[in-house]
Amino acid sequence: MSRATVRAVASPVLVGTGRPLPGVWFGSETPVPDALPRTDVAAFVGFASAGPVDVPVVIEDLAKLTEVFGEETVIAGGPEGDEVRAQLVPAVRAFLRNGGKRCWAVRVTGRFTGSEGTSGTPARFGAAAPWFRSSAVRARFPAQGLVTLDQATTEQAELRARAVGSWSDGLTATVTVSATSVPLVADSLRKGPGQDTSRPETVYCRLTEPSSVSPGDLLRVHVGRGTVLLFAVAGTTAASGAADGIEVTGTHPVWVSEVPPPDDEMEADALHPEQSEATPVRVRGNGLVTILCGDGADSLRSLATGSVVRVQLRTGERKTRFLIVAGEAETASAGLAGTWVEVSDRRPGDWSEAPPVEGGEVLTAGCSVREPGGRIRTLDGLGLVPGHPRYLGDLPTDEQLFGRPEAEGGDHPGTPSDLWEAARHPRFPLAGAADADGDGDGRPVLYPLGGASATPPMAGPRADSRPALERDGLTRYREDLFLDPRLSGVATGFLLESADFLCRQDPATARPPVGAHALLALEEVALVAVPDAVHGGWETYLPGEPPPPPPYEHADDTGATRGLEGSAGDVFSDCVRGTVPPPPGNLRLDDSSGTTVGPIIRWDASKDALSYVLEEGSDPQSWQGTRTVFTGSGTSVGLPLRRPGTYFYRVRARGSGGSGDWSGGFALRICAEPVTVPVPSPARPHPVSLAVHRALLSMCAARGDMLAVLSLPKGLGPDAAALHVAQLRGSFPGDERTPSFAGVFHPWPLVGGGDGAAVTVVPPDGPMAGLLAARSLQRGDWVAPCNQRLVDVVGLAPAWLDDHSALVLQNAHVNALRSTARGVVCLGADTLSADTDLGELTVRRLLSLLRRVMLQTGQRYVMEPAGPQLRRTLRRGCEAALTLLLRRGAFAGTSPRDCYRISVRDRDARTLSGDEASVVVEIAVAPTVPLRFLTVRLVQFPDRSLTLEGVAT
Repeated sequence: MSRATVRAVASPVLVGTGRPLPGVWFGSETPVPDALPRTDVAAFVGFASAGPVDVPVVIEDLAKLTEVFGEETVIAGGPEGDEVRAQLVPAVRAFLRNGGKRCWAVRVTGRFTGSEGTSGTPARFGAAAPWFRSSAVRARFPAQGLVTLDQATTEQAELRARAVGSWSDGLTATVTVSATSVPLVADSLRKGPGQDTSRPETVYCRLTEPSSVSPGDLLRVHVGRGTVLLFAVAGTTAASGAADGIEVTGTHPVWVSEVPPPDDEMEADALHPEQSEATPVRVRGNGLVTILCGDGADSLRSLATGSVVRVQLRTGERKTRFLIVAGEAETASAGLAGTWVEVSDRRPGDWSEAPPVEGGEVLTAGCSVREPGGRIRTLDGLGLVPGHPRYLGDLPTDEQLFGRPEAEGGDHPGTPSDLWEAARHPRFPLAGAADADGDGDGRPVLYPLGGASATPPMAGPRADSRPALERDGLTRYREDLFLDPRLSGVATGFLLESADFLCRQDPATARPPVGAHALLALEEVALVAVPDAVHGGWETYLPGEPPPPPPYEHADDTGATRGLEGSAGDVFSDCVRGTVPPPPGNLRLDDSSGTTVGPIIRWDASKDALSYVLEEGSDPQSWQGTRTVFTGSGTSVGLPLRRPGTYFYRVRARGSGGSGDWSGGFALRICAEPVTVPVPSPARPHPVSLAVHRALLSMCAARGDMLAVLSLPKGLGPDAAALHVAQLRGSFPGDERTPSFAGVFHPWPLVGGGDGAAVTVVPPDGPMAGLLAARSLQRGDWVAPCNQRLVDVVGLAPAWLDDHSALVLQNAHVNALRSTARGVVCLGADTLSADTDLGELTVRRLLSLLRRVMLQTGQRYVMEPAGPQLRRTLRRGCEAALTLLLRRGAFAGTSPRDCYRISVRDRDARTLSGDEASVVVEIAVAPTVPLRFLTVRLVQFPDRSLTLEGVAT
């Protein structure tokens, strides 16, 4: 309601006199529009195919929802058409479709705890290791033609998917290099003064005229005979003396020389980034260098054009070459063909004379990604040096873009906002490899080995044999997917303090809460839901697994011991005499493991053994390329699922005198893809749902201004739903306040997407949160979200809800969705509290609103002098806020006397401690309650006329 206020004001001041005219003057003042704190903002926590993990992302439209979190995805599908679907995207979509305007979405996955990786060995977290890290895997894409160089090795550069998970399996990408010529002085190339003549750290050259060369550019200088010098531009200055032009200072110089094909066929070892061990090959020249791949080199044959293969000759000086793949060799023996180059940070020859300069170019990169639907996204003008404002390695991950920079290895001073904005919308599918998961190689210079050429063909991500569900971090279904284990068991009264402690530790070790507990820091959130806490779970098994082949009886011929890398006792035993245990026996597959997540390998205990080491490999003869899959004192280990193939295992024991010999080998053959099927929806309360709902209640009660919108597993009937609520309330014995912070809705609605989209069944928390938000925006939190048609809802599943079932749900404080002639509506607005004062959902929402109103009002008086004037001011401020709510219909009554009571008093100084308030404001209100029944009477008068009379009850 707009109004004008007329008040007496000081008279105008005559310009130049400084004195006002005498008299009384009237002016008009338009008041600030009445505004209540928002209580319509929701938050959803669940599973999605893409998006940042444990980072809340604000969503206000459907386009951003699918751009960040992807489309709806199926976690597990059964043979009878039953499915487990990720519900985060459907819930947010239903929220927006039913009137919600703003919400936060949090994607969750499994996590590594402490500093352990998948094999139980310390993960590479560094000194500032996060306490929890997603167990999902981020796909890696080769950056064709680009390499990184340090003093130890040269590796092909990589890009990574913007988000973890298998969603990126269908992406293909390519990187192109563009060259822009710059005018260089022919004899201007020289090394830094006093530096090594063969390995200078700084180089200098001159430009004949000002150009677009800037610090952060990568400059390529042609010096003849197929050799180029690549270096990062560190700075430019005006040339001094008689020389004209601009002097360029360069760092990180690298020499790349084309090498002619060998005249004779030679033996060599080839290695590329997808291999852990080199592959024996034969090399010969025929125009291009040709690698003839023998058996076991399938991974080499599958390399895309532009890939870089390290080749080390076995003859002569055993020099290392790099093959830039140009395609398959046109020979009878399948192989690779390409250009052969040498890469070194040493200049061929010396610097006694200035190398001839035949030309120079500034190099930039472009990256293109083709999505499964055929759409191509491209970013151009990317730099190859960390100092460049659009450095390719600084493309952000989802965690970096939407969350705190320190969560992903730290923000970089050179990271520009324009690059991140270009990658934000539309969201670019790839990110740089610079510390993308805290285990990157820093921010290296990216050197192109080939010349600027046509766009290489697009290549997919590097092969990963792990099943998609494991790469999505959803191997097991349990409550710690949704909750922070550090906070899930904390009592309600200490929850906020504990969460604040996690955020305010030493910056090097502090890690904010994860999962649903990450919402505690979002003050605007008033509704919270976990739509995926309703599944029965899923299980993964190997269908039709045949008996394994006979064991491979093989041990090291030399009897030498091998163990964990970096363990000094594996090669030389201590001088102290000890016992070396014999090899363990009977290495075998545990056939009693049933349909577990993966195979279980067992072996017999060895005498005097203190621990065991189990290795997995693919070559039972040489055992090259093995990896340790278990180290510990047990005699069995459950392995992750494997792709089809044959895997070989061996085990040995460790004692006080060192490591014993390896056992005989054991072969495990897997002939089928792992199959994930849903566990049938439970007919009784599920422990995961109960644990998550219990934690949400505690979290909302600790905040005091949030409401948990809860859904039940789809298969729960009325009696099982009542049992679920009873067990949930029983978690807070003697406490009727905490259960009032949740409303439970059941059964599930059937949602049709329109435009011919399939009808799917979704939990009711998404659409009901949308109705609650719409009510808050349009009429107020004191109006029940009932008797309003749910948008896009065409039915209910299951359809067993009759009047008797609805009565059972109502008596259990479960708000039932009903099908009516107008559509599907909710005809309940109860909390879980048995307290009659707190049993209404509208009452709890109004009290939460009052809490926010009073905090907003009282914040203006912090640090004001205590005394009668402060008490009067506080009373007036509270009365103004409550009067506003009275005018809008929030209270039962027509006058302030009937609706609320305010008491402002000083607390007794003798009872005060150092952190207690000296002024106490107590407010009592009479909330309005929804009309549940309307009794209609048919009355006939003596004149035979009829009338209807309505009596509200």
